[in-house]
Amino acid sequence: MATTKAKTSKQNSNKQEEYSLAQRTICNGNVVLYFRTDNATRWHARIRQQANTWHRFSTKESSFSKAKKAAEERFREIKHNEKHKRVIVPRKFSDVCRVVKRELLKEYESTNAHTLKTHIQVIDGYLVPFLGKYKCHEITTKALKEFSTARTNKLGREPTKSTISNHNAALNYVLKQAQALGYIEKLPKINNEG
Repeated sequence: MATTKAKTSKQNSNKQEEYSLAQRTICNGNVVLYFRTDNATRWHARIRQQANTWHRFSTKESSFSKAKKAAEERFREIKHNEKHKRVIVPRKFSDVCRVVKRELLKEYESTNAHTLKTHIQVIDGYLVPFLGKYKCHEITTKALKEFSTARTNKLGREPTKSTISNHNAALNYVLKQAQALGYIEKLPKINNEG
């Protein structure tokens, strides 16, 4: 097995070196193709966005020409979305939850505020399991109604107003972070009836 990994690593190193940085840099320097690790079999790309940040992704291609084409397509899609003020890079809701949870844990350690701990528990116990599979911009009023039904089923009863308020506070916190990061354009309407 170690021999196979070493062999793959050497092949990929040679494969990347086969193309100069100039050949791997496309779209006027806004896209760079590369191998993420020595034993990777597929090309990855990073695309410069409006705010001079980089969006990284797998092209899911092992052929350089196909990877180049995939990266160019993604670049055009991102530029189109930037031009029309749409969501630039779709992100899974669970990814944003992970970032928010990290922030809340850090703040909780310094303040010991009970509300923050409740938000973390709601994220882990309800938001990620029920909404984590969605991309942020796919969380609509319909998805939130489905979440409400799933929550009721998990609890085995109708949730109290307090429970709904706690869940909605955590949900709003995550959605506002997603909006600040440019993953959603506007916040969906959240019903607070219990």
